[in-house]
Amino acid sequence: MRHECCYTWTTCDRCHRARETRKILRSDYCRACHPIILGLPDSVIDDSWLPLEPFEHLIAAARFIAATERYGPGFWENYSIGFLRELPISLAYNTEIIVQILPYLNSLSELPAPLKRYEPQLRFALDALKLDNTMLVALTATLHHIYEFKLWHQKHVAERNARDQYLAAAGFTPKNYRTTDPLLSQLSARERRRRRIAKAPAPVSPET
Repeated sequence: MRHECCYTWTTCDRCHRARETRKILRSDYCRACHPIILGLPDSVIDDSWLPLEPFEHLIAAARFIAATERYGPGFWENYSIGFLRELPISLAYNTEIIVQILPYLNSLSELPAPLKRYEPQLRFALDALKLDNTMLVALTATLHHIYEFKLWHQKHVAERNARDQYLAAAGFTPKNYRTTDPLLSQLSARERRRRRIAKAPAPVSPET
């Protein structure tokens, strides 16, 4: 599936364990550290390394895409975040209105009557970013990608919840993705540090 990202088995840049990792801003993080680096509360990701809850708005989805580089380097995702941040919060967080506006970003004078009241706010945001027509096309396409990813993730969450309910009804205990990884405890971190020190070669004293 095109929204899945590749993974590698390497050393996590946060906990320094050899684990299955994925990239965040060109660094490698294991499944336990992945949500922490993304700023997600607790370990709220599933086996696909996706948030357990749907994205509330396009800014949240764009931040996730930009950090994990799901469409390559998050250049236009960051532009999209900047554009949405220049809008009033009530508009920036209104996904359905933003999607209706997207076809008219490079021709705001053609906005339909119900959307005309947003024209001054949109012009202010576009002027702040200083985008030409070619860049506006890329911005529009990126926002469409973000919206598609948001919808796909919403469907993914619904399917996972339905599966968990089916398993619970059949007598199986669904996996608790919110369980804190015990290997990230301070005790475990101290033990790993002791092992690294023990494995380190002893310093050779200079001959006198």
